[in-house]
Formats: sequence, C-alpha cells, structure tokens
Amino acid sequence: MNRNGNGLSGEFYVLSRLLRKGLDASLTFGNTKAVDIFVRNPNTRKSFNIEVKTTALEKEYGGKWGKHLFWWLKESILERKEYSDKSFYFAFVWLQPNDNYEVFIVPGKEVINYVRFARKKATELGLKQNYDVRIGDSTEYTLDKKKYKNNFNPFIK
Repeated sequence: MNRNGNGLSGEFYVLSRLLRKGLDASLTFGNTKAVDIFVRNPNTRKSFNIEVKTTALEKEYGGKWGKHLFWWLKESILERKEYSDKSFYFAFVWLQPNDNYEVFIVPGKEVINYVRFARKKATELGLKQNYDVRIGDSTEYTLDKKKYKNNFNPFIK
C-alpha cells in the first residue's frame, strides 16, 4: 500500500473506533487540512480535534531507546500552538503486517513536550535532531505504550 493509502487507512480506523464508542466524529479531507478528525461527545458536548499519524513498520525496534515504534513528524510541529490546546490529541496508528492495528491516543501538549525533550537529548548526545515520536517500553526516551494504547477515555469522560 502506498503512503497516502496507509494514512487514510489509519484515519478511517480511528474514526470507526470513535463512532463505535457513540461519539460524533467526522473525517476531514484534503492535503492542507489543519486536523484529521473532529470529535464531539453528544453527552458532555465537549469537542476535540485529532491529528492521525500512521506507520506501517513491520516490527518494533530496540536499542538504547528501548523497544519502540516511531512516527516521523515535521519540524513545524513545534510552531503549531493549537497542538498544545487541551482539546487536541494525536492518534498514532500502527498498521501491522498481519492487518492488525494498534492505536495510541496522546494529548497534543504531551507530544509537543516529548518532541522538545527528544530534540534536546539528541543535541546533548551529538545526534541529528530528530522530530519523531517513539512509543514503547517505559523509558526516558519513549512515551509509555501501555498508558496510551486505546486511550479513548478523554473523549468519553
């Protein structure tokens, strides 16, 4: 599957999960969209925005970062103020080779803080500045996979 097909597959997967939980959710289309999915809880009337990032890596990686998956982000992520809003979330989707999916829902503010931390650590270690999010084993260098896996609770409360 091509990159665009992977991205759409991840967006539709997250959308379907939200709809199954009784939330009002709609997908946005286009190449220059500011958000991928709009969500509204009909009971609480709270609204959320979700940016979906999808990877089709064939396996989790190990090494000094611990066992992890990763999603590349553009440097401009640090300039987007709306990502730090309390109603903004990232959904990181892993399309596994066996057609299984995993999704990790992370508040935008935590993603921004993580990218800043990772950029600082990369600089300290003399590495190229990376703008990627690593989710996996609970280490200083990764976001905790267990904490964010299928974390749809913020939209339901």
